Amino acid sequence: MVAIDLMDIWGYRRNWHRGNLVVLLPGVVDGIIIGAFAYKYVNKNFIRNFLSIIAMLFALTYFTQKPAPVEGTKRVVF
Repeated sequence: MVAIDLMDIWGYRRNWHRGNLVVLLPGVVDGIIIGAFAYKYVNKNFIRNFLSIIAMLFALTYFTQKPAPVEGTKRVVF
């Protein structure tokens, strides 16, 4: 998962917004700290199942969402 995140970051290296980073960074740091402490106490199978569920939800969302309408086109009803 970290490798995928790094590839995503590389893809946006020239297209980022400082305001978004300022808003997201505190949550990222908090999540890393909480995850590091929780890792000692949480069952490994729980982590595996939790990550599997998250991956399936991402895939389900990707395959079920409708594409955004193309700008400049009109919706026609017959």
